[in-house]
Amino acid sequence: MEEEKTTPTKPEETKEPKFWKGNTENAFAYSITIGFFVGAANMIFLHWGWHPGIVSMILIFLIVGTNPAFADKRTPEEKSADAMKRLHEESVRKQAQVAKTQAKSGKMDEQIKKNQLKIQKQQIREMHHAMKCPRCHSTNVKPLGVHRKDFSLGRQFMWGYGSGSNGKATKKTDFVCMKCGKRFVK
Repeated sequence: MEEEKTTPTKPEETKEPKFWKGNTENAFAYSITIGFFVGAANMIFLHWGWHPGIVSMILIFLIVGTNPAFADKRTPEEKSADAMKRLHEESVRKQAQVAKTQAKSGKMDEQIKKNQLKIQKQQIREMHHAMKCPRCHSTNVKPLGVHRKDFSLGRQFMWGYGSGSNGKATKKTDFVCMKCGKRFVK
């Protein structure tokens, strides 16, 4: 039998990229952000168009993406630990926010109940003071218009009885009961 020679396996080594030695994710974010602001500033102030923004976007992407100084030098364990830490901080922040909104909603519920109670009390007061017919005590009463006080006999003589004026307006109103037909002034 032939013995097969086995070579000991080396742990997998990650090949270092030849060109993109920097952090390409951050390079993209930086280039888009800075390119937009440079382009917008040129459009507003210098009126050159978006060309300087596009050029700066490409340059920043190439500089940050190819320069090893911008590379993320953390180990995969450190990266996952940082990610777990961020997730934990985010969950704690969300829990605090939920607790805060629950406290606010509890206060708002109390305030709503107080306001509803005030409204109910006001409605009860208005019902007691609602306009009622003096004969049948019905609240089905409609206003007819502003009550007018007749002129005295002397004024009618002075201005003429048929001069078109039928009296002086007062602060009272004429009402009619829709149930019994009684007319009254309040």
